[in-house]
Amino acid sequence: MKRNKLNLKIYLLSIGVLLMAVAAMAEREVVDRVVARVNDEIILYSEFSERFNPVMEEYGRFLEGADLQKGKNELKENVLDQIIDEKLLLQKARLEGITVSDEEIDQGIGEIRNRFPTEMEFKDEIARQGLTGGNFRENIKDQLKVIKLINEKIRDGVSPPTEEDARNYYMAHEEQMGSPEQVQARHILVRSSGENSLEEDKEKIREIYEKVIQSPENFGEFAREYSECGSAVRGGDLGSFSRGDMVTEFEEVAFNLDINEVSEPFKTRFGYHIVKVIGRRGSEKRSYEEVKDNLKNMLYQMEMEREYERFLRSLRDESRVSKNLF
Repeated sequence: MKRNKLNLKIYLLSIGVLLMAVAAMAEREVVDRVVARVNDEIILYSEFSERFNPVMEEYGRFLEGADLQKGKNELKENVLDQIIDEKLLLQKARLEGITVSDEEIDQGIGEIRNRFPTEMEFKDEIARQGLTGGNFRENIKDQLKVIKLINEKIRDGVSPPTEEDARNYYMAHEEQMGSPEQVQARHILVRSSGENSLEEDKEKIREIYEKVIQSPENFGEFAREYSECGSAVRGGDLGSFSRGDMVTEFEEVAFNLDINEVSEPFKTRFGYHIVKVIGRRGSEKRSYEEVKDNLKNMLYQMEMEREYERFLRSLRDESRVSKNLF
């Protein structure tokens, strides 16, 4: 990406115009300043922003105030670290002389295309990410190089876990080897709209609650009409979930309701909820034979992740990396 330059003949400018030009240059510098260096490659703020902003938009819905600022800073660090790791991996792939054929790129694009119901939705998603046909193809090419690198340097060196490995893990974690208690619930959500609107939010959820308790059998219809959650199209149905899947405040209410019981309105960081439990299943212990295939797959993935982290650490240790985000 080329940095925008403003060529000024200062002697022809009035003081007012000069100040405007300086402000414009400062804005461009903020957009395009270097936020990190990875060996001889730089990462610009504009490249970072393209990755960070969509993630922050989604993340920001869940936090507010001091928690939002703290979470934003942590997220910035995480996103920048991810970009740096991607640069290191791609640089290593190039150094190793890893190549990708046109046929492999076509196949990779085809696999991604098949995830979308229509060609239009596929193209819309590419456009939404700011990609053109050319740089989308180049991105796929780079990703395939990194996949080949990981297969060569990591996956090929990780042996599948043995029967003994899986059985030993099962014995060491036998109490956890089962289906946990689960509930199936519907909910209605009124999202928090800010400190100045808390009373309005409370009044809105209370009005919905009054309607629900009059006709609890129509909870799904009320969710479709009033809920501000994506589950509204399913009548508020969140499916089945275990402890640890939802935020603590939500779980405390849901797991203490009987089937068909409706909660009073309560608040989480997402906003105000009304919950109705529509199903429940107790915990069940599972035998080794029932879980061994899943265990072996899990142990293999765990070892892959450990080797991947070791490989990344070695790349960082042998590289020149500097960050200047804040």
